[in-house]
Amino acid sequence: MNFEDFSNEYESIQRVSELDKVLICHPSFDFALKGILRAIVQSHSFKEPVGCMLLADGGMGKTKICETILSMFQKTQVQNVDAEITYIPAFYAEVPSPVSVSTLASNMLEKLNDPSHLAGTIASKTKRIVGYLKTCETRIILLDEVHNLLNNKVRGSERVNTIALRWLKSLVNNSGVCVCLVGVPECETIIDSDPTWQQARRFKYRFRLSSLHAGTVEKPGELYHFLTQMCSEC
Repeated sequence: MNFEDFSNEYESIQRVSELDKVLICHPSFDFALKGILRAIVQSHSFKEPVGCMLLADGGMGKTKICETILSMFQKTQVQNVDAEITYIPAFYAEVPSPVSVSTLASNMLEKLNDPSHLAGTIASKTKRIVGYLKTCETRIILLDEVHNLLNNKVRGSERVNTIALRWLKSLVNNSGVCVCLVGVPECETIIDSDPTWQQARRFKYRFRLSSLHAGTVEKPGELYHFLTQMCSEC
Protein backbone atom coordinates (compact mmCIF):
# COMPACT_ATOMS: atom_id res chain seq x y z
CA MET A 1 0.00 0.00 0.00
CA ASN A 2 1.32 3.41 -0.97
CA PHE A 3 0.70 5.66 2.03
CA GLU A 4 1.68 8.70 -0.01
CA ASP A 5 -1.71 8.42 -1.68
CA PHE A 6 -3.27 9.24 1.69
CA SER A 7 -0.94 12.12 2.58
CA ASN A 8 -3.50 14.81 1.82
CA GLU A 9 -6.24 12.94 3.66
CA TYR A 10 -3.93 12.37 6.63
CA GLU A 11 -3.21 16.09 6.83
CA SER A 12 -6.93 16.82 6.85
CA ILE A 13 -7.51 14.26 9.59
CA GLN A 14 -4.75 15.82 11.68
CA ARG A 15 -6.32 19.26 11.32
CA VAL A 16 -9.73 17.91 12.33
CA SER A 17 -8.18 16.14 15.34
CA GLU A 18 -7.09 19.53 16.65
CA LEU A 19 -10.76 20.24 17.34
CA ASP A 20 -10.61 17.73 20.19
CA LYS A 21 -8.25 20.10 22.00
CA VAL A 22 -10.60 23.07 21.72
CA LEU A 23 -12.84 23.85 24.68
CA ILE A 24 -15.60 26.36 24.01
CA CYS A 25 -17.91 27.10 26.92
CA HIS A 26 -21.32 27.61 25.39
CA PRO A 27 -23.97 28.99 27.81
CA SER A 28 -25.36 25.70 29.18
CA PHE A 29 -21.85 24.25 29.53
CA ASP A 30 -20.65 27.33 31.38
CA PHE A 31 -23.75 27.41 33.59
CA ALA A 32 -23.33 23.75 34.56
CA LEU A 33 -19.61 24.09 35.28
CA LYS A 34 -20.08 27.14 37.49
CA GLY A 35 -23.04 25.51 39.22
CA ILE A 36 -21.07 22.38 40.12
CA LEU A 37 -18.21 24.52 41.43
CA ARG A 38 -20.72 26.43 43.55
CA ALA A 39 -22.04 23.16 44.99
CA ILE A 40 -18.48 22.17 45.93
CA VAL A 41 -17.97 25.42 47.84
CA GLN A 42 -21.35 25.16 49.54
CA SER A 43 -20.73 21.56 50.61
CA HIS A 44 -17.45 22.60 52.19
CA SER A 45 -19.09 25.52 54.02
CA PHE A 46 -22.56 24.27 54.94
CA LYS A 47 -23.58 21.83 57.66
CA GLU A 48 -24.91 19.36 55.08
CA PRO A 49 -23.34 18.52 51.70
CA VAL A 50 -24.93 19.90 48.56
CA GLY A 51 -25.27 17.36 45.76
CA CYS A 52 -26.03 17.99 42.12
CA MET A 53 -26.82 16.24 38.86
CA LEU A 54 -25.36 16.67 35.39
CA LEU A 55 -27.90 15.43 32.87
CA ALA A 56 -27.51 15.05 29.12
CA ASP A 57 -27.68 12.56 26.30
CA GLY A 58 -24.47 11.16 24.86
CA GLY A 59 -22.12 13.56 23.14
CA MET A 60 -23.49 16.69 24.81
CA GLY A 61 -20.41 17.47 26.92
CA LYS A 62 -20.82 15.61 30.23
CA THR A 63 -17.40 14.00 30.00
CA LYS A 64 -15.73 17.29 29.07
CA ILE A 65 -17.18 19.00 32.14
CA CYS A 66 -15.93 16.15 34.33
CA GLU A 67 -12.47 16.42 32.78
CA THR A 68 -12.47 20.18 33.31
CA ILE A 69 -13.32 19.81 37.00
CA LEU A 70 -10.68 17.12 37.50
CA SER A 71 -8.08 19.40 35.90
CA MET A 72 -9.03 22.15 38.36
CA PHE A 73 -8.73 19.83 41.39
CA GLN A 74 -5.63 17.77 40.72
CA LYS A 75 -3.93 15.29 43.02
CA THR A 76 -1.02 16.51 45.11
CA GLN A 77 1.45 14.65 47.30
CA VAL A 78 2.70 16.10 50.57
CA GLN A 79 5.49 14.60 52.66
CA ASN A 80 4.72 14.83 56.36
CA VAL A 81 6.90 13.72 59.26
CA ASP A 82 5.25 10.31 59.48
CA ALA A 83 4.23 9.57 55.90
CA GLU A 84 3.50 10.85 52.43
CA ILE A 85 -0.12 11.88 51.94
CA THR A 86 -1.84 12.04 48.57
CA TYR A 87 -4.57 14.65 48.46
CA ILE A 88 -7.37 13.78 46.04
CA PRO A 89 -9.75 16.77 45.98
CA ALA A 90 -11.78 15.28 43.12
CA PHE A 91 -12.16 11.90 41.47
CA TYR A 92 -14.28 10.27 38.79
CA ALA A 93 -15.91 6.86 39.17
CA GLU A 94 -18.52 4.89 37.26
CA VAL A 95 -21.55 2.95 38.45
CA PRO A 96 -20.96 -0.66 37.31
CA SER A 97 -23.35 -2.62 35.14
CA PRO A 98 -25.02 -4.67 36.48
CA VAL A 99 -25.16 -2.51 39.56
CA SER A 100 -23.58 -3.79 42.77
CA VAL A 101 -22.96 -1.74 45.90
CA SER A 102 -19.84 -3.76 46.64
CA THR A 103 -18.40 -3.19 43.16
CA LEU A 104 -19.32 0.50 43.21
CA ALA A 105 -17.59 0.86 46.58
CA SER A 106 -14.53 -0.94 45.19
CA ASN A 107 -14.46 1.43 42.22
CA MET A 108 -14.40 4.40 44.59
CA LEU A 109 -11.73 2.85 46.80
CA GLU A 110 -9.54 2.24 43.76
CA LYS A 111 -9.79 5.92 42.83
CA LEU A 112 -8.77 6.76 46.41
CA ASN A 113 -5.64 4.59 46.02
CA ASP A 114 -6.76 1.88 48.42
CA PRO A 115 -4.30 -1.02 47.88
CA SER A 116 -6.99 -3.57 48.84
CA HIS A 117 -9.97 -1.97 47.14
CA LEU A 118 -11.57 -5.35 46.34
CA ALA A 119 -11.35 -6.70 49.88
CA GLY A 120 -13.90 -6.45 52.66
CA THR A 121 -17.64 -6.31 53.23
CA ILE A 122 -19.83 -3.45 52.08
CA ALA A 123 -19.78 -2.04 55.61
CA SER A 124 -15.99 -2.13 55.85
CA LYS A 125 -15.58 -0.66 52.36
CA THR A 126 -17.97 2.16 53.20
CA LYS A 127 -16.07 2.94 56.40
CA ARG A 128 -12.79 3.04 54.47
CA ILE A 129 -14.29 5.32 51.81
CA VAL A 130 -15.44 7.83 54.43
CA GLY A 131 -12.01 7.69 56.06
CA TYR A 132 -10.17 8.20 52.78
CA LEU A 133 -12.43 11.08 51.78
CA LYS A 134 -11.42 12.92 54.95
CA THR A 135 -7.73 12.03 54.77
CA CYS A 136 -7.49 12.87 51.07
CA GLU A 137 -9.54 16.06 51.60
CA THR A 138 -11.88 15.12 48.79
CA ARG A 139 -14.28 17.89 47.77
CA ILE A 140 -16.28 16.25 44.99
CA ILE A 141 -17.09 12.80 43.63
CA LEU A 142 -18.12 12.68 39.97
CA LEU A 143 -20.26 9.56 39.69
CA ASP A 144 -20.95 8.70 36.05
CA GLU A 145 -23.17 6.11 34.36
CA VAL A 146 -25.85 6.69 37.01
CA HIS A 147 -28.44 5.17 34.68
CA ASN A 148 -26.96 1.79 35.64
CA LEU A 149 -28.58 2.30 39.05
CA LEU A 150 -31.92 2.38 37.26
CA ASN A 151 -31.65 -0.82 35.24
CA ASN A 152 -34.79 -2.82 35.95
CA LYS A 153 -34.46 -5.26 33.07
CA VAL A 154 -32.73 -7.90 35.17
CA ARG A 155 -34.71 -9.97 37.65
CA GLY A 156 -34.21 -8.73 41.18
CA SER A 157 -32.45 -5.55 40.05
CA GLU A 158 -35.18 -3.30 41.44
CA ARG A 159 -34.29 -4.38 44.98
CA VAL A 160 -30.58 -3.89 44.26
CA ASN A 161 -31.29 -0.41 42.91
CA THR A 162 -33.11 0.52 46.10
CA ILE A 163 -30.20 -0.68 48.20
CA ALA A 164 -27.71 1.16 46.00
CA LEU A 165 -29.60 4.43 46.17
CA ARG A 166 -29.94 4.24 49.94
CA TRP A 167 -26.27 3.37 50.26
CA LEU A 168 -25.44 6.43 48.18
CA LYS A 169 -27.61 8.59 50.43
CA SER A 170 -25.83 7.22 53.50
CA LEU A 171 -22.42 7.89 51.95
CA VAL A 172 -23.36 11.50 51.19
CA ASN A 173 -24.62 12.02 54.75
CA ASN A 174 -21.58 10.48 56.44
CA SER A 175 -18.87 11.98 54.25
CA GLY A 176 -20.07 15.55 53.84
CA VAL A 177 -18.64 15.53 50.32
CA CYS A 178 -20.37 16.98 47.26
CA VAL A 179 -21.49 14.18 44.93
CA CYS A 180 -22.34 14.99 41.33
CA LEU A 181 -24.45 12.33 39.63
CA VAL A 182 -23.78 12.20 35.90
CA GLY A 183 -26.16 10.49 33.52
CA VAL A 184 -28.94 10.66 30.97
CA PRO A 185 -32.02 12.84 31.60
CA GLU A 186 -34.13 9.82 32.66
CA CYS A 187 -32.05 9.53 35.84
CA GLU A 188 -33.74 12.59 37.27
CA THR A 189 -37.17 10.95 37.39
CA ILE A 190 -35.93 7.96 39.36
CA ILE A 191 -34.03 10.09 41.87
CA ASP A 192 -37.27 12.00 42.52
CA SER A 193 -39.53 8.94 42.50
CA ASP A 194 -39.48 8.08 46.21
CA PRO A 195 -39.58 11.02 48.65
CA THR A 196 -38.67 8.73 51.56
CA TRP A 197 -35.13 8.48 50.16
CA GLN A 198 -34.84 12.28 50.27
CA GLN A 199 -32.70 12.06 47.16
CA ALA A 200 -34.37 15.10 45.62
CA ARG A 201 -33.19 17.23 48.53
CA ARG A 202 -29.72 15.71 48.41
CA PHE A 203 -29.37 16.49 44.70
CA LYS A 204 -31.38 19.66 44.35
CA TYR A 205 -29.16 21.33 41.75
CA ARG A 206 -29.85 19.97 38.25
CA PHE A 207 -27.75 21.00 35.27
CA ARG A 208 -28.87 20.00 31.79
CA LEU A 209 -26.87 20.04 28.58
CA SER A 210 -28.96 20.12 25.43
CA SER A 211 -28.15 20.23 21.74
CA LEU A 212 -27.27 23.61 20.26
CA HIS A 213 -29.94 25.24 18.11
CA ALA A 214 -29.15 26.79 14.75
CA GLY A 215 -31.65 29.63 15.09
CA THR A 216 -32.55 31.82 12.13
CA VAL A 217 -30.82 34.34 9.90
CA GLU A 218 -32.39 37.16 11.88
CA LYS A 219 -31.64 35.58 15.25
CA PRO A 220 -28.74 33.11 15.14
CA GLY A 221 -28.82 30.40 17.77
CA GLU A 222 -26.15 28.93 20.02
CA LEU A 223 -24.84 26.69 17.25
CA TYR A 224 -23.90 29.68 15.09
CA HIS A 225 -21.95 31.37 17.88
CA PHE A 226 -20.35 28.05 18.83
CA LEU A 227 -19.11 27.36 15.30
CA THR A 228 -17.95 30.95 14.87
CA GLN A 229 -15.82 30.73 18.00
CA MET A 230 -14.53 27.29 17.04
CA CYS A 231 -13.37 28.59 13.65
CA SER A 232 -11.57 31.47 15.32
CA GLU A 233 -9.87 29.09 17.75
CA CYS A 234 -8.67 26.83 14.96
